[in-house]
Amino acid sequence: AKGKLPAIVVIHENRGLNPHIEDITRRIALDGYLAFAPDAMTPLGGYPGDEEKAVKMFGTLDPVARLNDLIAGANVVKTHAESNGRLGAVGFCFGGGICNIFATRMPDLLASVPFYGAQPAAADVANIKSPLQIHYAGLDERINAGWPAWEAALKANNVAYQGYIYPNVNHGFHNDTTPRYDKPAAELAWQRTLDAYYAANMDLIDPLPVFNLYNFDWPIYTTYGPQPPSKVVQGADGSPSRAEDALLSPGTVITGGAVTPSVLSPAVWVETGAQVSDS
Repeated sequence: AKGKLPAIVVIHENRGLNPHIEDITRRIALDGYLAFAPDAMTPLGGYPGDEEKAVKMFGTLDPVARLNDLIAGANVVKTHAESNGRLGAVGFCFGGGICNIFATRMPDLLASVPFYGAQPAAADVANIKSPLQIHYAGLDERINAGWPAWEAALKANNVAYQGYIYPNVNHGFHNDTTPRYDKPAAELAWQRTLDAYYAANMDLIDPLPVFNLYNFDWPIYTTYGPQPPSKVVQGADGSPSRAEDALLSPGTVITGGAVTPSVLSPAVWVETGAQVSDS
């Protein structure tokens, strides 16, 4: 990749920066991001090379200092010389819970993707500015017990989110170094994760033409995905129209009609009579 890159901080499970998290971080870097995985166990000498020993050591860390260290780590990669200042987060187990906390404390976070992480206090949800993509294991009763109240708080505070529960898989299903690994669920969740970051960083796409002030007779659905941004105009019968075959820019302003933001991407649904103009 050329130029400055969007940054992603990777938060480990409750055993420090082990080889699995190192591998996750490499995967992210290969997809064109500046990836960084801080190790909360650094004050203890780092990951000891043994999983059971690592879990025991991890439990001796001071929770407040541990959180502050990880927040500092996120800021390190965000402000790195090779970063463009745009930051996302992904974490697993303990790290998933940290990603939820990041969302409540870091208003400039572009996307947070917690995997089977503990939910933060409902009172903190009002502080969330970043979109969330949340992954749960269907058999993880302990963590999933907090999901209904968490989801209700997200809705009440109009937080953009996607929540996925993968049936018949265990907590830790994404970790391919353990017997709990479930390949189909892990691969699907990871593709969704990359899609979330792509959407959050979509201002990196080459500049596109914009609309002049214009009235549309039909609903418009504008979406950004793996391909360059495009708009689809549909007639009353649901068929696409070729009459308005143009492109929307990320800075386009839409007024009038009923506008509902989509989750994790700057897509909108605009009802009949809306006006679209260049911002």
